[in-house]
Amino acid sequence: MRLRIPMTILFVAASVVLFAMLRPSLSGGQGEAREAAYNELVATHFYDRVDRMFTAPITVGREMAADSLLKDLLRNEDELPSQVIESAISEYLTSLKDQFGYIASFVVSEKTRRYYTPSGIAKIVNPEQDAYDIWYQIFLDSGKELDLDTDRDQVNDYRWTVFVNVRMQDRDGTLLGVCGVGLFMDELQKLVESCENEYGLKLNLIDDSGLVQVDADASNIENVYISDAIDGKVRGDSFTFVKKSFGGFRLTRAMEDLGWYLVVQGSRR
Repeated sequence: MRLRIPMTILFVAASVVLFAMLRPSLSGGQGEAREAAYNELVATHFYDRVDRMFTAPITVGREMAADSLLKDLLRNEDELPSQVIESAISEYLTSLKDQFGYIASFVVSEKTRRYYTPSGIAKIVNPEQDAYDIWYQIFLDSGKELDLDTDRDQVNDYRWTVFVNVRMQDRDGTLLGVCGVGLFMDELQKLVESCENEYGLKLNLIDDSGLVQVDADASNIENVYISDAIDGKVRGDSFTFVKKSFGGFRLTRAMEDLGWYLVVQGSRR
């Protein structure tokens, strides 16, 4: 018995010392876990706000592509005077502008390649004569029903715009053209800047090649790549977390309806 008491005391003392040594690392680990959970919560908040911002224009674009009046006008484009077609489509797009505020609404006819806007026919789409028009063929060749495209809007003072392009088809699958609406980049930048300023994080939307499509700094748009943010682990149902150097981190999540990725980057506080 006389030997057991000192051994017991020694065991307890050793346990206390070991716990004291481990407690900082344990609390540090818990702190990191709490911070990671907080950052993912903020990133989810970003995701929801961006998703809501695009829900309406995507819905409007799809409704345009399914509109029987608009389809009939394109089907009969070569049977009616061009002024009649132009006036009817212009009035249609003007109603979208008045109802939803989409200044950059458009219809491109596959038959004539006329680019219709609320103000009338803005141009004839011809990639061989105007490099800006290459978007039309790229979209058709993609085979997609809907796609987002960041570009400068020639019709509206070359403002950076995110266009929602939607394929228009006849009942038998014949291509009628492309229609859609655009969100001016400065509207998206206000959302991005408010989120970045509020939470001290960096927010980007990138395409499937990693090219930046939306950024608070316009000089980065379609000029900077964050390709390493995309890998086989990135999904649309949750964020993928990656530790960066000097305590930084990156959260990435696919926005499947947009065909883009949301990237949130920051450093430990």
